[in-house]
Parts: sequence; C-alpha cells; structure tokens
Amino acid sequence: MSETVVLVQFPFSAHRTTAENRGITKQRVYIMPTRYGAIFGSMLVAMLLGAVNYNNSMAYILTFLLCSLALVTLLHTCRNLAGLAINQAPASAVFAGELANFPLILDNRNSQLRLSISFIKTTKKWRLLADVLTSTGNEVPITSCDVDANTFNRIELTVKAEQRGLLYAGRIKVFTTFPLGLFKAWSYIEMKQPCLVYPKPAGQNHFPAYKLTEATGNQGNASGTDDFIGFRNYQSGDSIKDIAWKAYAQQKGLFVKRFSGSGADKLLLSWADVSALADVEARLSQLCHWIIEAESQSLEYSLELPELFIDSGHGEKHLHQCLSALAKYGLENRP
Repeated sequence: MSETVVLVQFPFSAHRTTAENRGITKQRVYIMPTRYGAIFGSMLVAMLLGAVNYNNSMAYILTFLLCSLALVTLLHTCRNLAGLAINQAPASAVFAGELANFPLILDNRNSQLRLSISFIKTTKKWRLLADVLTSTGNEVPITSCDVDANTFNRIELTVKAEQRGLLYAGRIKVFTTFPLGLFKAWSYIEMKQPCLVYPKPAGQNHFPAYKLTEATGNQGNASGTDDFIGFRNYQSGDSIKDIAWKAYAQQKGLFVKRFSGSGADKLLLSWADVSALADVEARLSQLCHWIIEAESQSLEYSLELPELFIDSGHGEKHLHQCLSALAKYGLENRP
C-alpha cells in the first residue's frame, strides 16, 4: 500500500450519498497512551513523589496542572475521532499488477474541526492487545487528512492488485493522536465493497482467424481486403504490407490501411483459440489482450467461454462486460 492524498472537499450541504453511514461512536473508540504519553505519565509520578517528599506547594501546583493538561488532551483526542462518519464508494476496476484505489468519504456532519485523521491497513480482525503494546504514535499511515466542519473529504486507499478476481481492502484502522500526541484514539472499519481486477493483458498481438456467429451468417477466415475504407494508427504486430508507406514518406505519421469485405468487422474470440496454452491464467491474459486490441481498432467482437457467450459488439460497456467475464471466470472454484 502506498501513500495517497485528499482528492476533494465540499460543503456538507452539497453532499448527497446513498451509501451506508458508518459513524464512529464513542463506544467504538479505543484510546491508550502513546510512548510519549507513557513518558509524560512517568514524569508526573516522579514530580508527585518529589512534591510529597519535600512538601513543596509549587511542585504540587505544577504536577496537578500538567495532570489536568493530560486529561484535557485525552478528551480532545477521543472527540477528534468520535462522531466521524465513513462511507465506502465503489472502486474502479483495474488490471492485475496495477494499483487499486478504494475511495472513502469522510462525512463530518457537525461543527467540529477534525485534524490529523490517519488510516493504516491491519491484517488481523482483533488487534486491541497489539495496539496497546505498540501504541507508540509513530505508525506510518496510508494517508492522513484534516476534515473541516460541515464538510466531507474523499480520500483513496491504495492496494496493489496481485491477481485477477475480486479484491477486498479488508480491515482498516482509523486513528488520531491530535492534539499533543500523548494519546492515540483508534477504531476499525470494514471495507466490504470489492474492486474488480481484470486479467493482466499478455500474449501475441495477432488475432485468431476471423469468424462470424450463426446469427450473422458465413464469413471468410481472414480480414477483408476488398474495398479501402481509411486509415488507422499503426500498432505493434500489424503487418508491414498494410502500412501506408506513402503517408509515412510525407512525414504524416505511421498509419495502416483498412479494407472492408468478407470477415473484416466481426471477430469471435473463443476459449478454443487459446486451448494451446496450458495455464488458465495465461489463456485469460491472451483473451484480455485480444479484447483490448479489438476495441482499440473499433472491431465488433464476441467472447465465448465455457458455459458463457457474449454476443458481438463494441464500446466501453461491451468492453467492461467481456473483461468482467474474464475476471470472474472460475472464481467459484477457487479455494
């Protein structure tokens, strides 16, 4: 996980959300002294013993004054976190190997300014004892932010997507050591909304033989070569014979000629096309690569997986439908 920043802040009156309100109540806030708080407390005990031993009124006054300061600090540390509402927003899909961003909405519905609110990833469900023993106040947070009164902040928690499927951020600890760092107040939130992780695009650039489905009729085994219909930008893997060399010589850029004809616009990507690859993840990566290439070339394509068929189409919605099918393939059989 890596550090992120606050992305946006709006007045609360402009905020309209249907997400579940996850308010942090006082009953859900844990608070313990930090390392500096423990040192400060030890100092107060030593000062009190010295005041008793020498019966010094000024020593008594200073000791009780510092003790009162610690109690006020404890109250403000708890209030800085209690009452803050945290909502999780949907995460955008990513490819395996990329960083997934989990948005959080920090909703401050009252007139209290909240400073130095920090977040950190925790792997265990209950870490109360560990937090007490290691409550140093020096933890490196994923992200930190301030939340103004009657506003809400949007932050993003970043997690690396190691493999395709559904990625959960898991359990997040939100904590604060404001104002003096003598105490640390913390609570936990569960990140229940997953991020969809597509397979990592990989494999050869050349498409399998163009095929039509039964709904569209018969078609040849290659892309069309009958009528010239325009140019498109050159992409790695394109045939050299299709390059518009005349335009390249005129320094207009590197383009590839496009032709219409039998088999030019319909592409069927099926599981049988990648059957030579032994690994399931490698097959999905190859299909993912072909889908992205077909979409970039404005081709109509369909996808055929075991027990699943997606009819031909193109566009952002169709692309997401096909990539989602690859991402969720075989998840029910995973341990």
